[in-house]
Amino acid sequence: MVWVYDRTGGLLVTILMHASLTTSNVILVPSGTGVHLVTWSVALAILLWGAVAAAAVGRKRSSHRSN
Repeated sequence: MVWVYDRTGGLLVTILMHASLTTSNVILVPSGTGVHLVTWSVALAILLWGAVAAAAVGRKRSSHRSN
């Protein structure tokens, strides 16, 4: 969220990002405890870090093309 605020300079956009993240967690994360919740959390973390890595690789490739 700091990155979004730094890039946009707008508090409203940051608030909307926070609200969408919180809402998606309420909707997508299964209720419960134990192994199921841990498995879900690990799978979600892997998915999110994969998206971050893909975005970073895409950005790196696009910067090489512009040079």
